[in-house]
Amino acid sequence: MASLFKRGELYHLSFYSKNRTPIRKQIPLRTRSRRTAEKLQIKLEDETALGLVDPWSNASGAIAKSIPDALGSATEAFLIKRSNLSKQSIQKYRSVLGQLVSFLGPEQFVSQIGSDGIQKFLNARERIVGQSQERPTPQH
Repeated sequence: MASLFKRGELYHLSFYSKNRTPIRKQIPLRTRSRRTAEKLQIKLEDETALGLVDPWSNASGAIAKSIPDALGSATEAFLIKRSNLSKQSIQKYRSVLGQLVSFLGPEQFVSQIGSDGIQKFLNARERIVGQSQERPTPQH
C-alpha cells in the first residue's frame, strides 16, 4: 500500500518495502487535484499488486505511462499516434486540439480538465484568439 502526500503544490505516492532498496520509493503524480491523486493511487496500487508496475524500476518508465501528461504534450503524442490517418483528419485534429490547448493552456493536466472544462470550451464563442466563431442558436 502506498501513502499519498503533497509536496509543494503536487501530490506524490510513497511506496514502502523493507525488502527493497531504498525501502521507500516516492513517485510524483504530477497533479494538484487530491481527487485525481487518489484515483491514481488506487490505479498504481492495483497495477503494483498485479505485477504490472514496479515502483522501484525506472520511475519514468512504466509508472510514467500511467500518469497523465500536460495537455500540450498529450496533444502532440496523440497526433503522432494518429500519423497514419489522412491529411484532412490530421489537420482537423490539429485544429480542434490546438483550439483546446489555447483555451485551457498547454500546462493544464489532462486528468484535471474533466467534463466541465470541455463543456466550457464547447460553449465558448471565441476559441481562437482574435477570431470570433458564431454558433447558430438551436431552434426548438
